[in-house]
Amino acid sequence: MTVDRSAAFLFMIAGYLAGAIVALIAPSDRIARGATAIGAASGSLAGLVVALAVLATGDRFELVRPDMIAVAGGVAIQLDSLGALFLALVCSVGLFAAVYGFTYTADYDGRRSLRFFGLMFNAFLLGMSLVPCAANVFTFLFAWELMAVASYFLVMTEHESSDARGRPPQQTTDTARPHGKAMRVASTHRKPRPQPRQLHRKLTAQHDHRAHVLQRRGETHLADER
Repeated sequence: MTVDRSAAFLFMIAGYLAGAIVALIAPSDRIARGATAIGAASGSLAGLVVALAVLATGDRFELVRPDMIAVAGGVAIQLDSLGALFLALVCSVGLFAAVYGFTYTADYDGRRSLRFFGLMFNAFLLGMSLVPCAANVFTFLFAWELMAVASYFLVMTEHESSDARGRPPQQTTDTARPHGKAMRVASTHRKPRPQPRQLHRKLTAQHDHRAHVLQRRGETHLADER
């Protein structure tokens, strides 16, 4: 059985795009979650078909469109065995994430923008799937930037979480050291160390006091001898 790899590849892109667009315009959160899952799962399955077909035959898959954005060198896709292995990994994880994410994101109903989440999730999978297939600089940079921007907004879905925003330096230190907070509290009860100028004044005063005491003892000794 011969697999039309070009059709499967285009179906992968269409699945991700459809999932992103339908999720964005969905009238309810539940429909948005369904569109996100169906689009991501369809795109991942199609990408997995392309990857397995290349791995099974060992023949490279190429799709070059120099007329698309010709000023940047056009769009060039090439998938060899190594790229197919990475594409298979991406699509396998994407498929499981799409299925699991449908029920997982139900907790966000009414609290998060699941429409925007669906857009970014499918855009992320699209970028991740295109990276191992890029055959020129423009295609690679486009896929990489799409993946990076989408992943940022996916992380910021949990913007209220300290793990997403990043912890303050002092909090990170206390977490890394179990006794960090106790040490900081104990340090607040220590006597402040004198500054260099205050220390100099203190030593000078002690020296003057000691000299004065020795002088008084000398005068007392002379008076006794007289």
